Amino acid sequence: MASLKAQMSMLHRIQTNVGTGKLGTKGKWNTPGKREAGIIQATTTQENQVKALRWPKARGKPSINPKVWTFGTSVGDWRSLNFAHPQSIRQRCIVDLRIIKRAAPGRKRTEWSIRAWGLERKLRLPGNKANGN
Repeated sequence: MASLKAQMSMLHRIQTNVGTGKLGTKGKWNTPGKREAGIIQATTTQENQVKALRWPKARGKPSINPKVWTFGTSVGDWRSLNFAHPQSIRQRCIVDLRIIKRAAPGRKRTEWSIRAWGLERKLRLPGNKANGN
C-alpha cells in the first residue's frame, strides 16, 4: 500500500508540473529538457521511497515484492518517454492513476460506506416521512 502511495505521489507531481492541459494552465516543466530532468528526479524519488520501506530480508538484503513495479508504467518506461509531447505524458499519468486507484485495497468499501452514511443521515433528518416525522 505504501508503494502505491509513493507511485501516486510521483504521478501527481509529474501531472502538476507538466500542466493539467486545461486552457490557461502552464506547468513548470515547459520544455522537453525540463520535463526529462523533472521526470527522472520524480522517478528516482519514488524508487528511493520504495526501497526505504520495510521489506522481508533474504540473505541479509531486503527482498522487494516484484508486484510493486507492476502497477502502471514502469520507472524505465517513464525515463524513456518522448519528452517533446506533454499531452502523452499527461495521458499516461491519468491512465496510471486510474489503475492504481482500482488496485487500492478497501477503496470500494470506503466509497460504499460514505454513500450508506449519507443515506442514513438523509433518513434521520426531521420532517422526513420515512422517519415518521
